[in-house]
Amino acid sequence: MRGATWRPALRRAAAFEPFATRVVLLTRPPRRVADIAWEADIDGTGLWITHPGGDVEEIVAPAPYVQHYIKPAGWRFAEHAYAAWLTHNGIRPSPAGQLPLYDDTP
Repeated sequence: MRGATWRPALRRAAAFEPFATRVVLLTRPPRRVADIAWEADIDGTGLWITHPGGDVEEIVAPAPYVQHYIKPAGWRFAEHAYAAWLTHNGIRPSPAGQLPLYDDTP
């Protein structure tokens, strides 16, 4: 999210938390970079600053995206991908609902 100041840009970037990695690109260097960098690091939001001349400096790297929930279409895709992997490796997939969650043989 691009912005001139930290707080408004952070609020706008927060809307993307469930879907993507968050990065705030400040279009001008702030006065208290250390305070903002600490807050960005705790929040998991990347902090980049544009300097005069167009150079972009990464102050804080963004935290990797972590999926908070799985939608039904994503679950279905994972089932099909796993069945394809089993078939590719010569393992016959069981009908849905009959796959063991773990191997309990001693």
